[in-house]
Amino acid sequence: MIQRTLGLRLLALAWLALGCDARGVSLGTEELCVLDPQLAVAQAGSPGEDVSTCAEIGDNRLVNAGFEVPLVNTCKGEFCSFPVAEVPGWQTSSADQVIEVWQDQYLGVPSGAGNQFAELDANSPDTLWQDIELPPGQLMYWSLIHRGRHGIETMEVLIGPPDAPASQGTFSADVSAWQPHSGLYRVAEQGEPVTRFAISSRTGLTDGNFVDSVVFAPVN
Repeated sequence: MIQRTLGLRLLALAWLALGCDARGVSLGTEELCVLDPQLAVAQAGSPGEDVSTCAEIGDNRLVNAGFEVPLVNTCKGEFCSFPVAEVPGWQTSSADQVIEVWQDQYLGVPSGAGNQFAELDANSPDTLWQDIELPPGQLMYWSLIHRGRHGIETMEVLIGPPDAPASQGTFSADVSAWQPHSGLYRVAEQGEPVTRFAISSRTGLTDGNFVDSVVFAPVN
């Protein structure tokens, strides 16, 4: 009985140590909580947002965030320009209304995550976006990985009301590796019942700007 009671107390202390209180102190240990490294990087690029050390990144609100659907091998091989209606979640500014998706290792380019990724410029400099309903004042974490196809290529992240999303920065990457980009965005208290998350090409004409592993998630 004594051993069982002691075991339950140890289990309770271990459980308490997993959380943080309002002071940013780890429950059960009284040690200071450490800000999530992903949030720390995003905060550094988003002046004005002070994120609590207790904060956690919630579930990704984007659909098909890694462009894993539909499967490229159901099309014609190792890449395919799918009609936008066949790509869950995403919309495009493409005049052809297609989204180009590549399979891992096509033309020697590895997927950033999973087995597929998108090429932002599918026959023209395009924008991909999703519209999401979010609570007023909600702090959001965004991130993606980006890679050039023909050298240093540039894209821009825009977030906000669908009629006027605001630039979150212009980002570049070369052909050598996938580059991570991230930041924070706070939904307006009024006048933003729907928030648009968009990624837009700023270089390239008919191809280039690979993107993968896109995240737009609440900071809890």
